Amino acid sequence: MTYPTTPSVGDLATRLMADAAKGKKQRGGRHITEVPVHGGSKEAGSRIEEAFYRRLSAEDRDDAKRAIMEAFAQRTKLRREIRAGERTELSAFDQLCLKITRSVRDVFLALLNMERAFRGRVFPSYEQIGQEANCGRTTVWEALAALEAIGLIERLRRYVFTRKGGRCTSEQTSNAYRFRVPELLRKLFPFWRRPSPVPADEISRQQQRAEDYEAMRATLTEDERIMLDTADPGLGRALIALRKSVAAKGGGSLDS
Repeated sequence: MTYPTTPSVGDLATRLMADAAKGKKQRGGRHITEVPVHGGSKEAGSRIEEAFYRRLSAEDRDDAKRAIMEAFAQRTKLRREIRAGERTELSAFDQLCLKITRSVRDVFLALLNMERAFRGRVFPSYEQIGQEANCGRTTVWEALAALEAIGLIERLRRYVFTRKGGRCTSEQTSNAYRFRVPELLRKLFPFWRRPSPVPADEISRQQQRAEDYEAMRATLTEDERIMLDTADPGLGRALIALRKSVAAKGGGSLDS
């Protein structure tokens, strides 16, 4: 179980600008600078990005490598059975495994090497991934989609916020990545490599911590939540000023 993620500066500004637009809907997200960014993007360098990264232990890295190899082997097995007429129906998991081609495997292993080299902080461009995996940009894009679909990676869209000459700019940048091994792939591991089940009391403690965190956030004012969620205190104060301006124009408060 993971803790709930808090909104980024982009999320906060999007909410404020949406209120100012009086219900006008937009596709994706829009930063305070009025420059579009992809929906769900988080500010590069923010605490949310830092919390997203996860450095793998040597054992976790071995498990991730075993998982991609097991998925690739499962694809080979399924293709052989399909050609022989032994398999006529495919489960959703089987269909995901069929997408784990050699290129997908190589992209994952390239990302895993980066994780080890950069201690969990993985945010390469598509071109960098392609160079390491010896494939093109389109292949990288398709491979990342397949890896995300089967649950081997999670990615975080990021944008860069800068101030130049009194002007604020915002632009999309490379994604961040972290790794996980889904239970369906762990079931393909040899018995001795499968993890022990999480004790019920530990699950209960994790749930309690998540509930405590949400309860703490519920006690904060909107201004306090903005300062908590913003990487730059100066920008946080600017957002608070913007929030108050929007509230004054609308004749109401944005506090929840």
